[in-house]
Amino acid sequence: MRRAKVMQFVKNMGLVLIAGVALSGCADDSSDPAEGFHSKHHMGQHAPKWYKVPTVQQ
Repeated sequence: MRRAKVMQFVKNMGLVLIAGVALSGCADDSSDPAEGFHSKHHMGQHAPKWYKVPTVQQ
């Protein structure tokens, strides 16, 4: 009984470790774009092509 609980704990910690590594591998660090993985999608970093800046009338 005790050994089963220990094995379940080890299994759960392994899954947490794998999930953490997978999540950190997908992170997009924009501090230095020259090195490491860089996503081709820049969601929310610039205005979409269809957006026109409103003209301000004075």
